[in-house]
Amino acid sequence: MKAITKYFFFLLAFVAFSACQEDLKIEDAGSLQLSGDWTVIEYSLDADPLYGPYELQLYNTATGTDSIWIENIYDSGYKVKSAKLSETTFAVTGATDVNGEADGLIDIIDGKVINNDSIVFRVVLYDEDGEVVDDYLESGHRYTGWQD
Repeated sequence: MKAITKYFFFLLAFVAFSACQEDLKIEDAGSLQLSGDWTVIEYSLDADPLYGPYELQLYNTATGTDSIWIENIYDSGYKVKSAKLSETTFAVTGATDVNGEADGLIDIIDGKVINNDSIVFRVVLYDEDGEVVDDYLESGHRYTGWQD
């Protein structure tokens, strides 16, 4: 009987101490307003539609809150790491495509999310000699799952 009583008090103490733990606080990774699936259209610098719509992804990196991944640039699988300049802006100069699809470097210029549901940025693609291959704008909206 003493063994059952000791076991009961041990179990009671365990429950009492484990109930006093603080609630786990989960914070966002710092790119909440930028992250998501975006439906974008490629435009010339004169605002003429060139290609799209297609899906683009932005999401946080594992290294901290100062950068994001931009994936499927140019609807080609290009993936670059970009600096997060603020909660709603991003840019990178001389990025390398980590998927190995692009031969040269990629610049993302003036990237911004507007009102948490629209995105716009400029993309400049370079070949391996540093010559500009393409220079265009991407603009679109956060993917909702609803038909456009």
